[in-house]
Amino acid sequence: MFLYLAKCLLRTYRNNQLLKLSQKFHREATIGPFFELELGASIKNESDDKGKIIIGHHCRINGTLACKEFGKIKIGNYSTIQSGASIECLQNISIGNFSAVAGCALVTDNNTHAIGIEEWIKHRIRTAPEGAGYPGLGNGWELSDSAPVKIGDGVWVGAGSTILKGVTVGDGAIVARGSVVTKDVVPFTIVAGNPARKVKDLPVPDKPIDEIVNEILVK
Repeated sequence: MFLYLAKCLLRTYRNNQLLKLSQKFHREATIGPFFELELGASIKNESDDKGKIIIGHHCRINGTLACKEFGKIKIGNYSTIQSGASIECLQNISIGNFSAVAGCALVTDNNTHAIGIEEWIKHRIRTAPEGAGYPGLGNGWELSDSAPVKIGDGVWVGAGSTILKGVTVGDGAIVARGSVVTKDVVPFTIVAGNPARKVKDLPVPDKPIDEIVNEILVK
């Protein structure tokens, strides 16, 4: 009896937490139907515009979406951000349809910090408790270089990997676990390593991805 009650209480607590989390996501993002959240998810939209974060239909989020005031995050249909993964946007990050960012991976469109010892020390002084920029400057993304990131359709970003600013990952590509991607990834290839390099070509479909999707959905 005690075990049953404990399970009921845990289930109720979990459902309440998910409800609060879902309400927060819907306040801060534009979300398509058939959306699923896990308790590991979090969202931070620093603008008042929920259109700055767009999540397509049939998506599952269990990671972090962080978008600065002038940034924009777009996640396509049937895509997933897995546990511990982070999407950190200062300017623009787009993730296509049918793509996955695996656990503890990082996708960022900025350096996340100032470059150069003088600028770095200035930043540390500004953002320290009682500093002129505390707490507004936070992690100091605003002081870093940035460039848009684009991840195509049907892409797998492996666990623990990092996609850095200015990178385009082509359709159907796979980023191997633990890779650090600093340059564009050709469609339908596998890249691995730090820095990531092509290690294998993948079969290229003989028809557009949209046509493949339509054929699968009508079956």
